[in-house]
Amino acid sequence: MKELDFNKEGCILTLIQDELKIISVKELMNINLKIPDYQRPYRWSSSSTNTLFADTYEAYKLGIDEYRLGSVILHRAFNHNSQHYDYNLVDGQQRTTTLSILLYVLGEKSQKLLSENYKPSSRDAIYNNYKLLQKRVNELTKEEKRKYKEFLEKNCTVVKIVTDSEQE
Repeated sequence: MKELDFNKEGCILTLIQDELKIISVKELMNINLKIPDYQRPYRWSSSSTNTLFADTYEAYKLGIDEYRLGSVILHRAFNHNSQHYDYNLVDGQQRTTTLSILLYVLGEKSQKLLSENYKPSSRDAIYNNYKLLQKRVNELTKEEKRKYKEFLEKNCTVVKIVTDSEQE
């Protein structure tokens, strides 16, 4: 495992080079993602949630091969209880949580991220965005739901950036 030092605004960010890659939403959701205590509450507005849905649905309708959703920054930490790595969401938590809600509404009920301990102040936004996405998805036919979910999981991607330094 090589480390790559990356200078960002005068800071050195130590990245795990073999973890720096473009991954599908399905791959992202299969990572053992955690919401760290220091993370801000989930507050994505209905406008941002609606935009995410509209943009990804439009990309699906246009048959775009790959639709990039930006990047996620993760802090990798070894979990001594499970003997595996946990990946704390440092940046991209709002978008990733919203994608989890959308996949849940599309029938993918095993969204591990949604069972994380969100701050109590996050619950209203999670519920409101769930209701919004449920309404939008209910406008689709059963076949559209299936194909859109498949597009979302396989054709929508993120840049995965991982550090093993909590201070970063």
